[in-house]
Amino acid sequence: MSEITVEEIFERGIKLPDEKLSFPVGEFDSRRGALRGVGGLYTFTNESEDWLYVGISADLNIRVSNHINGNRRGKKSLNRVLRTSDDVILTLYAEKNVALREFYENYLIAKHNPMFNVNKKNKLTDGYDRAKNIPKHTQDRVVLMYEEGILLREIERLTGVDKQQQNRILSQYGVTRNRSASQKNKMIIHQHEEGMSQIEISKLVDMSTSNVQKVISNHLSDTGGKTRNQKIKDRDDLIWKMYLVGDCTYKDIAERLGITLKVTQRTITNRRKEANMRRLSKSEIRERNQEIIRLIGEGWKRKDIAEKFSITVHHVNKVYREHVPKQGGFE
Repeated sequence: MSEITVEEIFERGIKLPDEKLSFPVGEFDSRRGALRGVGGLYTFTNESEDWLYVGISADLNIRVSNHINGNRRGKKSLNRVLRTSDDVILTLYAEKNVALREFYENYLIAKHNPMFNVNKKNKLTDGYDRAKNIPKHTQDRVVLMYEEGILLREIERLTGVDKQQQNRILSQYGVTRNRSASQKNKMIIHQHEEGMSQIEISKLVDMSTSNVQKVISNHLSDTGGKTRNQKIKDRDDLIWKMYLVGDCTYKDIAERLGITLKVTQRTITNRRKEANMRRLSKSEIRERNQEIIRLIGEGWKRKDIAEKFSITVHHVNKVYREHVPKQGGFE
């Protein structure tokens, strides 16, 4: 019987255990009951056939649960991907023999270079460069998100690629890792409007607190001392006033303010809810209309009456036309 080397075995390929189960990660909770006490091999891959992680365990139920639920023994970077991605596939192989489990694990790691088997790959290879084993589409996504000004920690949360790997990828793509002053200023303003303190912002962008304060002060002076949220509130107030006056359609308001029709509709709907504009009973409508006629008789402006009852001026005029003739006989 002729001998065969391990390298030749790897090249030919190794047949994995027949007892196999494969399904999306989202179905794990409904299937985990059958895995209690079952030992074997597990893999995480995605629909692009990128290998994310390979592992073994004496109890697949507990070990896989640690990864998916982010427990203490699970890898945090892998857990972020499992929580934010919908296309991850979990494949399980039952294997009682511990030695064979380890052999299969080493074989798959050496063959496929899973993204998150960092420590194991360092043992199996010399001079391992993690960035090279990240799928090309993931590297492209990291570069694109960085160039759009997204923070490194946010990129890590969305892609599962840690900051050290991101820096290696950016270096390989020739991307300058020091953001320009304008990019930093945009980040400072954004985080300030999100409620982050100036001390936290200074640590985030690697600037002194005084310089961060100066950027924020300059921005506020350029915008008349108003933050983005304040400007949005002013715009919504103006939309609501134009709506109450009653001489503008939704489309007219949108065109005059240079905003979309959807924004106009949403703002008015929200303001109507805030004003608790529920459907009135017949008796309540009668009382309100009588009050409108009384206020008109006292010399109130139609606009002020409309604001008082959170209705349009057109509605006030309609009430007046319908009720004054009945009360005063103006025919």
